[in-house]
Amino acid sequence: MPIVPAAGVVRPPSPQQNNQHQQPFLNLSSALTQGRLGPQSERSRGKKSLVLDLDETLVHSSFRPPASDDVIELPVEIDNKKFRVYVLVRPWAQQFLKELLPYYELIIYTASLAKYADPLMDILDEERCCSARLFRDHCTYY
Repeated sequence: MPIVPAAGVVRPPSPQQNNQHQQPFLNLSSALTQGRLGPQSERSRGKKSLVLDLDETLVHSSFRPPASDDVIELPVEIDNKKFRVYVLVRPWAQQFLKELLPYYELIIYTASLAKYADPLMDILDEERCCSARLFRDHCTYY
C-alpha cells in the first residue's frame, strides 16, 4: 500500500513490500514542479486538490462487451491495431464530480493511455468539472 506523507507526495511501496512487476504511480510532486498541472484556475483557487483515479474508481473498462446495455464503446488504436473498449460508468459518478466541484480542485489520473482516457473523460465530464487530467506518461515506473 502506498505511503502518503503529510507533504502530499505518494511514495510507492518498497521493493520488499512489492516484489511483483513494476507498477506505475503518480508522482504528484513531480507533476507540480514540472508544470503538468499549472497554477490553479480562478474557479479552483484556494481549494485543496483531489486526485481521482479513473479506472476502477469512476469507470470499469474491458475489451469484452459486458452484459449491460448501459455501456460506452470507445474505438482505440494501440500499436496500429484497432480495438473497442467497453466502459461501464459507476453509478452516480458524474453526479459525484458535480457535488465535489464546489469544495475541491478535481484532477483525474489514470495509468492508462491518453488516447483512451481523454475521449472517455470528454464523455464522462461533459460539464468540465475536472481541471486537469494526468495519464500514463505522467507516471514514474518503480
